[in-house]
Amino acid sequence: MQQHNLRILETFWTNGHILPIEGKKLRYELDLFDPYGHYLDVTLHLAEVFAGQQFALPVWIPGSYMVRDFAKHVISVSAEADGQPVALEMIDKSTWQLEQDCAELSITLRIFANDNSVRAAWFDERRAFINGTSVFLRPIGREQEPCSLKVQAPKHPALANWRMASGLDVIKAPAWGFGEFAASDYHSLVDHPLECGEFELFGFEACGVPHVMLLSGEIDVSQYDLERLATNLTAICENHIKRFEPETAEAPFNRYLFQTNVTANGYGGLEHRNSTALVCARKHLPLRGVEAADEFYQEFLGLCSHEYFHSWNVKRIAPAAFLRPDYQAENYSTQLWAFEGITSYFDDLGVYQSGCMDVQAWMKAVGQIITRVYRGIGREGQTLTESSFTAWTRFYQQDANATNAIVSYYAKGALFALSLDLTMRLHSNNQQNLEQLMRALWQRYGLTAQGVAEDDIENLAYELMPAHKVELKVLFDQGLRSTKDLPLQDLLQEFGVALQWRAAAAVDDKGGVDKAAWRVWTGMYWRQQGEELELMRVDNNSPAHNSGLSVKDRISAVNGYRPNAAALEKQLLLLEPGAVWNLQVFRGDYLLQKELRLEAAPRTTGWLSLMTDLTEQQQLNRMAWLQC
Repeated sequence: MQQHNLRILETFWTNGHILPIEGKKLRYELDLFDPYGHYLDVTLHLAEVFAGQQFALPVWIPGSYMVRDFAKHVISVSAEADGQPVALEMIDKSTWQLEQDCAELSITLRIFANDNSVRAAWFDERRAFINGTSVFLRPIGREQEPCSLKVQAPKHPALANWRMASGLDVIKAPAWGFGEFAASDYHSLVDHPLECGEFELFGFEACGVPHVMLLSGEIDVSQYDLERLATNLTAICENHIKRFEPETAEAPFNRYLFQTNVTANGYGGLEHRNSTALVCARKHLPLRGVEAADEFYQEFLGLCSHEYFHSWNVKRIAPAAFLRPDYQAENYSTQLWAFEGITSYFDDLGVYQSGCMDVQAWMKAVGQIITRVYRGIGREGQTLTESSFTAWTRFYQQDANATNAIVSYYAKGALFALSLDLTMRLHSNNQQNLEQLMRALWQRYGLTAQGVAEDDIENLAYELMPAHKVELKVLFDQGLRSTKDLPLQDLLQEFGVALQWRAAAAVDDKGGVDKAAWRVWTGMYWRQQGEELELMRVDNNSPAHNSGLSVKDRISAVNGYRPNAAALEKQLLLLEPGAVWNLQVFRGDYLLQKELRLEAAPRTTGWLSLMTDLTEQQQLNRMAWLQC
């Protein structure tokens, strides 16, 4: 294992080597100079610059659809030519303009890097993580020119043992060390994040391509079964590669890097062209000597699967609006249901198909997605295309009313993908399916670098199944452009899977399994805060809503007693509709008296099971879909 791992790590690095860029180019330098202050310097050098040339720092990062205004972290800006200061005028919140012609120009930004997420830049004495959109100036109009990046080995004594990792091409640098790197253009430069620190690495091959998992942060790797993780990731990555290229098993990159920051409680990811930035909790990693794959480990495998699938679906099969993005403003598309929703369908399905979870665990995961969608009132008022289009201000900037006002294009998008897959299978006698639609998208758009127009996915589905355009259009109209619920129950039954419903069983009940459920409900979700309950969510038209309760209210007494979350949840299992809770509630520092009349609990918690009394067609359908 050790020799094999070293070979993969070496192959990964050598596969990235290129010849130095000839001729004029944009040259960037990164200096990690003050870990205690979280300060780093980024300098852009370029030649033949004329008065009026503008330079901008992006306001968002592709894959995370929210304006973040990275320029707010710029502490200072300076420019010089021939050793003399040059004037730059700031003309808006993130753009600077040159006031004179320069044969050679250098611009230095000092940046406060203190965002320990996957979306921006972080730098302290333990690690540095750099997303290009948050630190590299864009020379407007010259984005297509090749770039080089020199990353200085940090001089601070606390960082003496640091290494560096990135998916960028290597011009000159030791393996996993600092040096000079290259990108074909600005878009490529900012799509390859950098990780610096004392991280751990292990490698594996998928379809002959070297893959490396990097682990940084709060972790003692000796406690974890990295061989098992490598085996599982190999199977998952090969499953996705063969999904898009079943005959050649050819990946769209010659190496791939998982950059994982391990924390106490984090979870999330952001896709890049030949890498992904992940954050997970220690509980998500497999412990040595523990054979069973718990739900946290399976959740992490699902995250890796999701971001890896994005290597095709979003990074190469991309909406026309995202192919060459405008970094200074929102880029709107109604298609996020496809690029995130379809990816969310295939993430856990890929884990299951790879043999890394059993069918019961997969059905539990799907049942939890169903529950998440059907518990939200927002699905009754927002379509999937609207959810996609308004992601910038609705999904990524959720407020106290979010569950009543929006539907997730991730979660409902996954359910639409499931419905589309089953509909295509049902009307083609299992000859056509969503995987084949994705393969057709890859051939037409991914391999040709052509942007996907707003209706192209739907129209391509019609091309694949012209005799069933009517049935498909009914589903597209219902699933994308209306707020009607999807025909999940009927579709799943055709494939020998039962969708069943029950009420919630606890405030933190995610669904996906059967269990004893509440008889009554309140329509509010709380967390225990000392001797009070703080309300985290209040559903429209629920008992809590009708009694005048609001998010952030603090319940200090229920029927004269201090509230205990666990005890109240047990009451909901026993009480009958019509029972009353008399509440004392603080809103701010004002005390309110509220009467809450409990109602019958709605059955919005979904769970799946394999049907046993099947027709021959149901057996054939389920075997073709789930191989069980």
